[in-house]
Amino acid sequence: MTRPAAGWDRRRMTEPHVPDEPQRTIVVRGRMSDRLGAGLHGMTLERGPGRTVIRGRADGARLQALLEALADLGLEARVGDDGD
Repeated sequence: MTRPAAGWDRRRMTEPHVPDEPQRTIVVRGRMSDRLGAGLHGMTLERGPGRTVIRGRADGARLQALLEALADLGLEARVGDDGD
């Protein structure tokens, strides 16, 4: 089992959001399973043709942690408008 990188904070991905955090949209190429989505506390998943849209409140550090976790799983993700 590999250890998280220095400075990585698992709590950023699991603690409930603070109301003043900005609303974020992450678009993931492909369809994420319910099992993967269960780890995204406080975020919602919307599945569409060839993509999954993750929405929820996240500060910059939590957003970065989410993107890194998705990349570590081999998923292509980007922040942005789900209408693209």
